[in-house]
Order: sequence, then C-alpha cells, then structure tokens
Amino acid sequence: MTIPLHILAVDLGSRLCGWAYFVGPDLVGAGTWDLEPPRHQSRGVRWLRLTANLDAIVAGGNPVDLVVFEEVRRHESFPKDRKGKAGIPNFAAAHAYGGAKAHLEAWVERSRPPGCPPDEGMQISSVTIGDIKRAATGKGGGIGTDKAAVYEAAEKRWPQHFQPGDRPEYDAADAAFLGLAALIELGIVPAAAPEPLVPTLGIARPKSGNLF
Repeated sequence: MTIPLHILAVDLGSRLCGWAYFVGPDLVGAGTWDLEPPRHQSRGVRWLRLTANLDAIVAGGNPVDLVVFEEVRRHESFPKDRKGKAGIPNFAAAHAYGGAKAHLEAWVERSRPPGCPPDEGMQISSVTIGDIKRAATGKGGGIGTDKAAVYEAAEKRWPQHFQPGDRPEYDAADAAFLGLAALIELGIVPAAAPEPLVPTLGIARPKSGNLF
C-alpha cells in the first residue's frame, strides 16, 4: 500500500495568503488567511498570524510532507508595456514577500525532528508563476491567464471548493493550482494536453505582460 503524499500549498502574501491542502492528487481543502493586523498592533503580527495558521493545519490532524510556495522572481508595480519596457520595481512587495518566505521556511525547519537529515522529514519547494498558470489554463502566460481565468478554471476543476460569488477567493485558487503544478512536476498527476494551434492568418497575436 502506497502512502499518499500530503502537500500544503501556500500563496504567500503580506495581507491575504491563499492555501490549499492535498492528499495525493485530491484537493481536500482550500481557503484564504487574512494576515492583516488590527490598527493598534504592529506589522510584525502578520507573521505571527501566518505561523499560527500553519500550526492550525497540522494541529487539525493534517500531516504535511511537502510545503510548496509560489516563486516570485520579479516584483513590479505594473507589467511590461507594449514596447517590452519593464515596470517600476515594487520594493515594498519584494520585502513583504521575502519576510513571508523566511517565516515559511523557518516554520518548516521547526517542524522537522532535531537532527533530521535534509532529505528527510517535511520538505519545502517552490513553483514558478508560469507553471501555476500552465496548470490552470494550459498556458504559461499571456491572454487568458489572469487571476479571473485561474479562478474560473478552479470552479470547473473543483466545484465543491470553488463556486461563483461576488468575492471569489483568487488567492485560494492560486494556491490550489500551485499544489497541482507541484503534483504534475512530481509525476503524480499527468500534465494537461497542450491546446491545439489555431491558424492566425498571418496576424500576430499581441503579447501580454500580465503578472500575478
């Protein structure tokens, strides 16, 4: 009997943080954590809230073998323009992402038994934004791969967890496909077949610089 892999996918954010929990190929739960501290508390409370929510997953009887998070290589205030010029660097977002990533890595390390070899116990890995979009829409970027498209794909794939609403949980959908992308990379779930090529009659399609 093969023991299924338990994966916790976390879409890191300084205010809203999406999460998804998989047992083998099955999505068991997904949601969004609100990390924003009350006005009378310091900004550091958000990281305490992050670790508290991570602890609650395990304390609820949900073992975690692998934690996966979204690898963000560039933080910009707006995407590239049509001429390919990069957007303005968003240093505040970069600092917040680095803080969230550091606390997630520290939580994984604390969850491992003392003296545990690096290749044993809870593991942590990252998935690129392109792989998340590809798992959701079949394309690694461009038109039809924005947050709304990812959430629509989540509604179709996991209707028991994602339903149409006035305030869709985009971060939870991102986390779900983050976990799915990891499962595809591990070979547990087969990758979706690429979409057939559509003739363009010589008309070039515009490139999009949309980012998560």
